[in-house]
Amino acid sequence: SGEGEYWMDVPIAPLGTFVVNLGDMLERWTNGKFKSTVHRVLIPPSNGKEQERERYSIPFFYDPQFDAIVECLESCVGDDGVKKYPRTTSGEHLLSKYHETHADFAK
Repeated sequence: SGEGEYWMDVPIAPLGTFVVNLGDMLERWTNGKFKSTVHRVLIPPSNGKEQERERYSIPFFYDPQFDAIVECLESCVGDDGVKKYPRTTSGEHLLSKYHETHADFAK
């Protein structure tokens, strides 16, 4: 957790609502304007009993082609001209994430 970051409860959304968690590549493209979300889901207890309610989660991951360039969009560069993330490709980025989370992932 970085400085000023904390976990927060999110109220239950009205029926027909869906939540979108943004990924790391979108954060890179937007120079941090849109943050990638670290998320965990807990089913809250109901009437003091453990997990009476059902919860459905349907994750969907969409990535650009493996060799697609991932770099800050010009419209997201501030007046200071700083790009927070170096240019990479979609494939290089995904492979780096696998290496960070899977010690046995072949290089």
